[in-house]
Amino acid sequence: MKVLRGDKERVLALIRATEELSARAGHAPTPLELAEHTGIALEAVLDALELTAAARPSSLEEPAGGDGDPGSLGASLGGEDPELELVESRDVVASSVRTLTPRERRVLYLRFVEDLTQTEIGEAIGVTQMQVSRILRHALERSRSYAEATAARADAGSSDRPAA
Repeated sequence: MKVLRGDKERVLALIRATEELSARAGHAPTPLELAEHTGIALEAVLDALELTAAARPSSLEEPAGGDGDPGSLGASLGGEDPELELVESRDVVASSVRTLTPRERRVLYLRFVEDLTQTEIGEAIGVTQMQVSRILRHALERSRSYAEATAARADAGSSDRPAA
């Protein structure tokens, strides 16, 4: 991170002022006290304090939460993304729909996106409600079979890999 010379000088002045005011008052000075002591505008003091905090990031080995919590900050980071499964499901659905005929995709679109009834779909594509029902059932069965096969391949692939 590149820090401008004026910012560095302001930070150093604030460090000196903090040490001086802390020794005098027995507590850490407030930003307003620092601004009054140094003659630096409060906004500039706040910016410099932010810069100082950014220049010294927390260690990942620091205790995470306090209250006697033994875990480190590093151990508390990361984890499973709850949206990951949804992304994977969308991918499987998109892939399975690509295996369908254009007619089946159109019927699924009209039914589940446009929310048309089977009778309305039949009128739109020129078939009976019973034929729409058969097209839907067939398309959903093919899509489900594809998704199950994809899941089985994924499970087989993950069991082939050595444990980490």
